[in-house]
Amino acid sequence: MIGHNKQQTFFKQAYMSGQLSHAYLLTGPEGVGKKLFAKTFAKGLLCEHKSFFTNCECTACKQAENNMHPDYHIYEDKEEDSRDEKSNLCIESVRQIAEDLTISAFSGGWRTVIIDNVHVLCLADASAANALLKTLEEPGINTVFLLITHKLDKILPTIRSRCVNMPFEPLLDCELAVVLKNRGIEPDPILPYAAGSMSMALALTDIDVNELVSSLVDKSLDKLGRQILAMNDKNTFFAAVSVIQGYFLKIYKYTLNSEIAAFLQYMGNVLKNLAYNVNMPLLLLDFYVKLTDTITSAEIK
Repeated sequence: MIGHNKQQTFFKQAYMSGQLSHAYLLTGPEGVGKKLFAKTFAKGLLCEHKSFFTNCECTACKQAENNMHPDYHIYEDKEEDSRDEKSNLCIESVRQIAEDLTISAFSGGWRTVIIDNVHVLCLADASAANALLKTLEEPGINTVFLLITHKLDKILPTIRSRCVNMPFEPLLDCELAVVLKNRGIEPDPILPYAAGSMSMALALTDIDVNELVSSLVDKSLDKLGRQILAMNDKNTFFAAVSVIQGYFLKIYKYTLNSEIAAFLQYMGNVLKNLAYNVNMPLLLLDFYVKLTDTITSAEIK
């Protein structure tokens, strides 16, 4: 596993010293590898050789990788579009977690429970959140919960108080570069806009970043229109707006132009709204119109 070395050391030492808590809240920016970390650590707990954060071909590791280990429980959104703030977590799911944990560990060792985007559960279903709280209060022996969120402020205080908060930082550019190169992706055009997020970096691979920035610099409205209006994926559009936002932020720092300031605020709202159901064709058209208006009226040099 690449990155988050301090967190790796913390969890390994906690295990070796017998000081593992029953619940951890993995917090930090979206897309920096919190879920991958949780999966990798959980797999290490179940590993026949306790090979934490390294490749292992034992039966338990292979079962966990394929979500087939009986002591490896993961609850994550099945939505194809990760920008939607929806969740399959509900009261029935949490009750199922509690029911699963009444059974002794099949391997006689640890049981792991990973819940991704736990903030969605807290926001959407009070009954599910309360049921989760009760489960955290009575987790059972050798059970570790790994709750994942990029919105710590949305987590109920009662749930937070029963977990050890483990913050995660954005990945370093050198770490992102290694991951991208391993996937056969040229990192140089992407790293300046990825903000340490692997999910952002991967979304940027669907965009010709150099061409997009070149179109902005040249004020080529036709090219911008073809690029933006052709996007139908929320994650790709989110990445494109982030690149455009970065471009206008640099200009605003030197000009303090009020129209650019208004457009920056608009882009911030667009990025927030992508977390909900939106009409993508209308949003793309509205964004393109406001972009062209800003480029034209602000007289960007």
